[in-house]
Amino acid sequence: MGSGAFAQVLRAKERKTGVIWAVKVLSKPAFACRGIESQIWAELSALKRCAEDPQGRGRRVAQLLEAVDENDIVYLRLALCTCDLQQVMDCRGRLQETDGRFWAAQLMEGLQDLHSLNILHRDIKPSNLLLDDSNLRITDFGWCCDLSDCPRALAGTFQYMAPEVLKQEPQSAAVDLWSAGVTLIQLLTGHHLIPGPVSGVSHVDPQRSTTIKVAMLLKEISRCCPLGDASRPQFLSEICWGFLRQLVEPTARRRANANTAMAHAWIRGLSQQASPSARGPKVPTPPRASPRKGEQDLGRSPILRSQSATVSSSVYEKAEVTKVITNDLGTSERGTLSIQGGPGGPGLQDWVMKMTCLLQEIQSKARGLREGFAQPEPVPRNKRSSRHTMI
Repeated sequence: MGSGAFAQVLRAKERKTGVIWAVKVLSKPAFACRGIESQIWAELSALKRCAEDPQGRGRRVAQLLEAVDENDIVYLRLALCTCDLQQVMDCRGRLQETDGRFWAAQLMEGLQDLHSLNILHRDIKPSNLLLDDSNLRITDFGWCCDLSDCPRALAGTFQYMAPEVLKQEPQSAAVDLWSAGVTLIQLLTGHHLIPGPVSGVSHVDPQRSTTIKVAMLLKEISRCCPLGDASRPQFLSEICWGFLRQLVEPTARRRANANTAMAHAWIRGLSQQASPSARGPKVPTPPRASPRKGEQDLGRSPILRSQSATVSSSVYEKAEVTKVITNDLGTSERGTLSIQGGPGGPGLQDWVMKMTCLLQEIQSKARGLREGFAQPEPVPRNKRSSRHTMI
């Protein structure tokens, strides 16, 4: 269903019941070689907090049903949604304001809940906002952290980063509101507020590339923000533009928070209602295994992306994974998931084995360079531990 540098999202069928799930497959070696393995556990912790919250504050989050740590892979079983808002926009063009305001209300409600749970998402964008019928679900917590940590490091996708993130200043809940504002502008106008930065040296000097992109983005933000009345498209109402202006305020302390945004007249009282046109035909979910054109995702290494893009299965077949199935994070029973391979994506076992071998090869070469180009010892590819742990 989707793929990045460190993870795949697969469509899985439980043989016993026939229920279809989404399974996110995370490679621990891929995270470890970048020094960000802690992000796996941060994502898992956030999803668990949302799924187990007695007050139901995970209502706008993709539901986690099970987590398993097996060998070098972490599996997350999630409720399957129909599509994401990026796909809706790709199919329909820009959203009508009547649709956008309903999903804006649900997004603000979701951020309100996350922030009350001490969770900072840090990567709000259209492709991370799923739709389950007409209900919005926030997904992909790969860059999340605790609000109390007050992080400073760059995190997320460049075009959606708040100014304080780009400047590596202390981050607060306001960074999610900025990303939400930039996302809503894109959905309602059909265009990015901030064009995707291109440095031209990403593959040669990644550090210099990041510096160039940050400078370009900050310059563009200072040019177009705060939003002026003259820049309002004629098809958007003044009250809608006023709402968006409060979200993309460059100064964090002046930016609206989720509570004040929920009280704005444009979306007040709409979060629990369904969008009228959302009841129409479902938007199909096409297979997608690479980042969308124009998006600059900080977490996707150009080297790893180009290497992993070559991993494929010569024979598409179903790979079976026998696991402990936990129903709603409660009672466990044995079950078998059938991971469906095909033209949209390789079989799970084939991909896991090839990716693991590739990462071991990269790590061996890097180790050889550090030791003065010493010949690394061959890494056995068929030696796998039998560790299998419910998380």
